[in-house]
Amino acid sequence: MTGPLRSLRVVEYGQGIAAPFAGKLFADLGADVIKIEPPGGDWLRRRAPFADDGPGLERSGPFFYLNTGKRSVVLNLESETGRAIFERLLPEVDILIEDTPDGWLAERGLAPDAMRRQFPRLVLVSVTPFGRTGPHRGYRGGDFIGAAASGLAYLARPRAFADVRSELPPIRPAGNQVGFVTGLAAALGALIALFGRAKSGEGDTVDVSMQEAALAGLGPSFAQWSYQGHIVGRAALPDSAPICLMRCRDGWVWLQCSEEHHWRAFVEMMGSPDWAALDIFQDRFTRGANWDALEPLLLEWTLQHDKEEIFREAQARRIPHAPAYTFEEVLRNTHLLARGAFPAVAHPLLGDVRIPRSPLVFSATPPETRRPPLLGEHTGDLLVHLGFDRGAIAALAADGIVA
Repeated sequence: MTGPLRSLRVVEYGQGIAAPFAGKLFADLGADVIKIEPPGGDWLRRRAPFADDGPGLERSGPFFYLNTGKRSVVLNLESETGRAIFERLLPEVDILIEDTPDGWLAERGLAPDAMRRQFPRLVLVSVTPFGRTGPHRGYRGGDFIGAAASGLAYLARPRAFADVRSELPPIRPAGNQVGFVTGLAAALGALIALFGRAKSGEGDTVDVSMQEAALAGLGPSFAQWSYQGHIVGRAALPDSAPICLMRCRDGWVWLQCSEEHHWRAFVEMMGSPDWAALDIFQDRFTRGANWDALEPLLLEWTLQHDKEEIFREAQARRIPHAPAYTFEEVLRNTHLLARGAFPAVAHPLLGDVRIPRSPLVFSATPPETRRPPLLGEHTGDLLVHLGFDRGAIAALAADGIVA
């Protein structure tokens, strides 16, 4: 393995998005990440979309992306023998990432406090919907629960220009945003704990709440409520204009005239139409107040041009317009391809699959994107490493403890 974290060993006992994303960040940077899966595997293996629309434990696109570079070990922690094997592994582990419900580990003889006492150098990262303390510590929840409980769903809602207190409904943010930001927080917390261990010689417990990870990025929105009593949302109409997405000939383009010199340059770019000199468009705030008049005039021009054409011409004039790319266009983007942002990952069943590489690129130790593991692919190797012979491994498999 290559990468700046290749000396670390991480055990991940997590399913879905948040904990596996934290593990993936370590694996993509070279750490040895052992994914402990229950019999039957991570439930994400059953999540669509599937390769060629054919369901299967090795065919899930979300599982593929979130588990690159890991080793899969199937181990039944509901059994006493399975838990003993798990504990046998921990002396060699730097970081344990887990997302079990509150009390689940303790009920099985693996209480977090006891593990930390037994393995004082261990960094234990707990990922839960609401944290390991507080009155909601035992509540269950997923991505939308996190968005709703943090206020993010209100931030995603549209709002009317004339009434920022309008009771338009909150909206679920697309793309499992809460899960990914929680995974990022978990990985960062683990690295900070490792830094502390290098100084003190002892590990730590990192308590990561999905609710708090989501709200951490909403500080300005809370400030606006505190200062003005306003509930922030996506502006249905701009306060100042043009700062918006606009249709163009081949899709959508972002127009941004934050300053008056941007607007003057944009007017010149559009051929200095007579309407641009009207008093109702004299500054960005009057343009926002009169957006219903301005929008069709801008649209008439943008629909005659491609987004790249608008982007290049705006760049030349120092106007911060930008194309809004589709996923297909992102995958074909010459800049990203030149940077190697979408490596082809070879999979024994699925062939070459292109996915985003780690966003963290180190010059001395370039990231290596390795395929995700087949279910239980590395169980035997790990058990041999722990001292089990082939006969004992076969007996464990027959008892349903490993697979």
